[in-house]
Amino acid sequence: MNKFWNLIPKVQPSANIGVRFFYSDADYTALNLAAGGIMAMHSDMKFLKFTKSATTHYTNAEVDPGGGQPAVTAGTAFYLGWTNTDGVEAGADPINQAQFDVTSFSGGGGGASLTNPLPISVNYLTGNKQGTNHNLNWKVTCTSSPSATMVLERSANNRTFTSITSITADAIRCAQPFNYTDASPLAGLNYYRLRITDAYGKVTYSNTIAMVNKQTGIDIVGIAPNPVTSGGVAILNVASAQKGLVRIVITDVTGRQLMVQTEAIIAGSNQLPLNVAKLAAGSYQVTAITDDGKSTSVRFIKQ
Repeated sequence: MNKFWNLIPKVQPSANIGVRFFYSDADYTALNLAAGGIMAMHSDMKFLKFTKSATTHYTNAEVDPGGGQPAVTAGTAFYLGWTNTDGVEAGADPINQAQFDVTSFSGGGGGASLTNPLPISVNYLTGNKQGTNHNLNWKVTCTSSPSATMVLERSANNRTFTSITSITADAIRCAQPFNYTDASPLAGLNYYRLRITDAYGKVTYSNTIAMVNKQTGIDIVGIAPNPVTSGGVAILNVASAQKGLVRIVITDVTGRQLMVQTEAIIAGSNQLPLNVAKLAAGSYQVTAITDDGKSTSVRFIKQ
């Protein structure tokens, strides 16, 4: 059972400092049981084991002074102290403690029972067409988890998704890109997304992309964000059956043409940038037109 966190100080220490962790008896017992009787911390961690005597006094002794993995019987009381020189007895200090020294926060860390690890993040999810095949490619960052299960899901309506493949990877494999070929896509639009579950059960979803399974044609899947914020930057999601050039035309509610731009697109999923910062607040329509005259439109609001 390994969980990790990052410590980010306001200033770097100029000399060795101690990082102290606090545990209740219940916290430690639960962690010790889950770890199968082995309490494994940072390699420089100092441990203190306090033993209650018949006269209710406590004596302490440092366990494995260089760090390591002191073995502890599951479920027994095991008190973690600061050092064996700070003079604090377990009887006077009900919160158990553990400490390690650091000189820099560039990469040090420790493992413990962190209840809210950072979620896995999705660097990208993209797709392109080769004939009738839909090739999906993605990359994730899962340094907060020792493993991850990635389920690639597909939908015909962007509401009901079903799994088409599942991959479980350890942290080393997780650092590399992944790919999958959907050799039997649905007719028409296919929506794809990733559902990722880390080693602790936390679920993360990727963005959703769309690809069109037909010989020709183009579909605007959506614009995000919508409404477009006052900054005026948005992404137009376009699914195209073939590569080429597409003309993007923005009109107002009267049909008056306000903006035109041309973008190169691939056969697959395209994310085209739009900068509508100069538009006044209101309702607009964006239309994508291919070289052969096929078009698709969607409305959006500019705040």
